[in-house]
Amino acid sequence: LKMQVSSVQTSVLILALHNSWRALLVPCFAMFMMISVLSAAMYLAEEQALGPPDPDDEDRYQNAFDAMWAMFWIISTMGYDGYIGSSHTPGKIIVVISIMCGILFTPMPITIIGGAFCGGAAVVLALAALVYHRCRLDKT
Repeated sequence: LKMQVSSVQTSVLILALHNSWRALLVPCFAMFMMISVLSAAMYLAEEQALGPPDPDDEDRYQNAFDAMWAMFWIISTMGYDGYIGSSHTPGKIIVVISIMCGILFTPMPITIIGGAFCGGAAVVLALAALVYHRCRLDKT
């Protein structure tokens, strides 16, 4: 019985992801664009304010990929270490904008999947009710 419940829940989740994958492309593209633009702005602002990066300085972006990685962490609201970009005013402004973008855009995919999940759950429950009533009719 436990496997059957798990199977139904898994099928609802798969149905929700299947129904919402196209809608998920929009926030994913927006996140990619935000990460690209804000990481380029941060890297350029840091280079403008502090000069070219020193390979021994751990608190600086060494290349554009490091800036993209940091922006991914900031925008996805997984964490901000407080050192990178905080030594100059333009960096602080870019970090604040990045955090605000993360707060605004990260819940979008969750909402899209949640809405599709509710729709998928309704479909599965309706089918389960039809099967249950069909079985009861067959027994009589």
